[in-house]
Amino acid sequence: MGRVLSIDFGKARVGLAISDETQTIAQGLPTINYKSEKELIARIRKIIEEQGVSEIVIGNPISLSGKQTKRSSEVLLFLAKLKKTIPLPIRLLDERLTSQLSMRILGTVYSKVSRQKEAIDKLAATIILKDYLTTKKNQPETG
Repeated sequence: MGRVLSIDFGKARVGLAISDETQTIAQGLPTINYKSEKELIARIRKIIEEQGVSEIVIGNPISLSGKQTKRSSEVLLFLAKLKKTIPLPIRLLDERLTSQLSMRILGTVYSKVSRQKEAIDKLAATIILKDYLTTKKNQPETG
């Protein structure tokens, strides 16, 4: 069983989290600030190789009513590009309110806005991953 990488996608910054080999524990990774998606995908590929990732989960920021948003459309476009270059299973997970939950958890821990945003993205990716691992663990085995 390999590790699962979680991605909280944003237009300029991406929060990341990774599981342990048993896919039980979710731990945040440093946030990636990037200028192009090509650069971002190259950095994600490097993490995949270094960490032994076997699966990716990306947060899908759909609206509270369950509909696509502009941001979720951006996530789907990024997902399509990622699937073309990375031959791993990539799954979407509803991430409604993970950033708001992260802000509430962190409160005003960071005085610099940039560090606060990075911490929020990292924590959001960790929450997405933990939710995914819990869901995966609770699904009945098939096959």
